[in-house]
Amino acid sequence: MFEQFVKRPFHLARYRNGPYVEERSRFLAYLVHEGRCSERLRAINHFLLEVAKHINLNRKHSYTTENLTILARRWQKNRKSEVASKRQARIAILDFVFVASSWLRFLGRFEEKKEELPFGEFLREFLAFLRDEKGLAEATIRGHKHSLKLFLSWLKREDIQLTAVSPKTISTHGFLVCISYYSRDERECHRFTI
Repeated sequence: MFEQFVKRPFHLARYRNGPYVEERSRFLAYLVHEGRCSERLRAINHFLLEVAKHINLNRKHSYTTENLTILARRWQKNRKSEVASKRQARIAILDFVFVASSWLRFLGRFEEKKEELPFGEFLREFLAFLRDEKGLAEATIRGHKHSLKLFLSWLKREDIQLTAVSPKTISTHGFLVCISYYSRDERECHRFTI
C-alpha cells in the first residue's frame, strides 16, 4: 500500500517498519477506495505515520479531540525547527488532529463529543434542506455547518436572538471581528455562508 505514496526505498522502509502497519494500511486502502486525490493521500500517509508514533492503540480508553490536541502540540513542539511560521504550526496541529481523529474513528477508537449546538434544531433543519432540497455535496454542507456553528455560537455568547439578526447586527456587533484571525479566504468563506 505504501509504495503508492512513497517511491524511495529508504522512505518506503520507514513507512513499512513504523508502528501499526496493518491498521495504517487498512485506513489508506479505505481512503483510496473513497476516491481521495493522490496528493492528499501522500500528506495523510505522512501524518498517519507521525500519529502512529505518538498514540497507543493498546490502551483501553478511546481518544478524544482534547487528547489528540495535546499529542499534536507535543509533536509540533518537538519538530519546531521544521516550521517557518506560527500559521504553519497551527495548520500542522490541525492536520495532525484531523488525520488522527479520522483514523481512530475508522478503527472505532475515537470518542465523539456530543455537543449541544445553540439553535441546533434550526441548524439541523437547514443542513437537511441543503442536502435534500438543494442537493449540495457533503463537503460543502460540512463547510456551511462549520461557519454557521461559529456564527450561532457567537450569537449565543452575545445574547442576540436569532430573529433579531440582520446584516447590520453581524457587522456592528463584531462577528466579523470574531473571525478575524482566520485567513482572508477563510473569512470570505464564512462571510459568504452567513
